[in-house]
Amino acid sequence: MIVVSRALALTLATSRDANKPIIGYRNFASSAAAESALENYPASNLLNPATDPTQRWRSDSSDEQTLEFTVDELSAVDYIGIARHNFGSGQIVVSVEIPDVENEGETIEIVPEFMPGDDAPIMIRFPETYSGVFIVRLQPQDEAKPWAAVAYVGKLLVLERGFYVGHTPLPYARSVEVANGRTQRGDFLGQIVTSASLSTPINVQNLTPTFYRSEIEPFIAAARSKSGVAPFFFAWRPQKYPNEIGYAWLTDDPKPSNQRANGMMQVSFNLEGLV
Repeated sequence: MIVVSRALALTLATSRDANKPIIGYRNFASSAAAESALENYPASNLLNPATDPTQRWRSDSSDEQTLEFTVDELSAVDYIGIARHNFGSGQIVVSVEIPDVENEGETIEIVPEFMPGDDAPIMIRFPETYSGVFIVRLQPQDEAKPWAAVAYVGKLLVLERGFYVGHTPLPYARSVEVANGRTQRGDFLGQIVTSASLSTPINVQNLTPTFYRSEIEPFIAAARSKSGVAPFFFAWRPQKYPNEIGYAWLTDDPKPSNQRANGMMQVSFNLEGLV
């Protein structure tokens, strides 16, 4: 799910960038704090890209509460990504604020309240903002206690070109392995799902040499670093299909090639995503 602030929506309405693919791989958050957390499930777990149940933040309260992320004040931030959460099923209203530097103790809302329709990954977009702190306010409407596994606070990579023909959106790129049960006579006894994932290739073409070297190469280096594979948030057509996003990672080592005599380049990625 992609949520766009009103201020950015007005800009994108007249922009050719509205439907260009976006990648959220930069995470500028240096610390995370929560008003409520269960023992062994601190807010600092949100800075870990792992999504398994033992490495999540879990609140011990169903009251209104906040998550507070600290970033370098000199970094331009334009998105917050959240993966593996219960904000949809828990009917939790979400909004984003920053401290009001002119009024101590007050905040400024930069993304108004919204309620996710499900528990799929969320990308919250807003105009470039410089602040040392970003606050995610959570308002459970029932007795649900919020939890989440991953949160990124950073700046999006907006690709130069879109892709339309032949692409399978990540939420529909299902890959399931099953063990079949059958009798000696060949009767069907049922199936057991042994694993499930989302996987799809992406082919990005007609990239200017400068854009590839300044934007794409740093992304590949971060996603396939020496410390291991780093996941990222991805949306292929943000405006037209805001629900078709994923929290994904590369499964190979992309290698670019020159596509045209003028230096235009192309590169392909193979993604696997969180189910």
